[in-house]
Amino acid sequence: MVETGSKSKEMPEKDVPLPSSPDRELVEGNAIKIYPFSIDKLCEDNARYWFHAMEKQLKLQYCWQAIKYYEDVGDREYAAVLGRNEKWFRTDLKADAIIEHGLNPQTVLEVKLQPNSGRKWEYLKQRFLKSSNTRKAMKLMRMANWTWDEQRMNEIGAFREVMEMAQEFIEMNGSTTVEVKELALLWYLRGLGNKYATLRDMLMGSDAKLTPEYVLSRVENTMQMQSKSTEKASRAHHAEKGIKCFACRKTGHQARICLSKQDDDDASTDEGKRQDGPGGRKG
Repeated sequence: MVETGSKSKEMPEKDVPLPSSPDRELVEGNAIKIYPFSIDKLCEDNARYWFHAMEKQLKLQYCWQAIKYYEDVGDREYAAVLGRNEKWFRTDLKADAIIEHGLNPQTVLEVKLQPNSGRKWEYLKQRFLKSSNTRKAMKLMRMANWTWDEQRMNEIGAFREVMEMAQEFIEMNGSTTVEVKELALLWYLRGLGNKYATLRDMLMGSDAKLTPEYVLSRVENTMQMQSKSTEKASRAHHAEKGIKCFACRKTGHQARICLSKQDDDDASTDEGKRQDGPGGRKG
């Protein structure tokens, strides 16, 4: 008889309590209060009015000072201020929330990585207020050709008119500075004349940033296309000059358009008509 031994049951291990982590300290404070307001979502069509209305709203809610502080001290110093001064941090956060209230979801995602309200405001102005190269060039030409009209205004009025044009250009450009290279490229495109009118209109009508490398590459591409077109037309012309007509044995045209052949055909037709009498062809 075989003896069977019973297996001893293994006792489950008791749960070992994990060391408890200290509770995170709760930061208490007054919530940032934003007074309700309504504004159309920012787009290219309403950009100028939007920035005017949003600036007024930021002033009414006492946080426009955050934008001005950023403009006065720059990105690096402003970031340091936000890191050490809670009041400025809260004011900037309030300005940031108010600005995003006037943006559509796509634009909010586009600017979400901007670190503060000042940088966000600057980015949006560059994005929506900077006009096309064509409008900038036209405004610059108007300013360059401006002369004082004594019949229309006095010296003080003339000064105000020039300053108004300058302010309009600043709003178009998105800043008070203009790169000399960008101006040179605008004059270059304008001076190429009608031969490059299509390219000029395309470049100046776009929102692409005009750099020397970009403009020169497009001009070189146009030069190559124009050269190929001229070469093709020249080959066709030389090929046509080498054609020999089998009707008159002369070069430069084909038999189907040969004048001598047409004259012979006309003569044959006339001869046939003379042979035909009123009663039909003579036998």
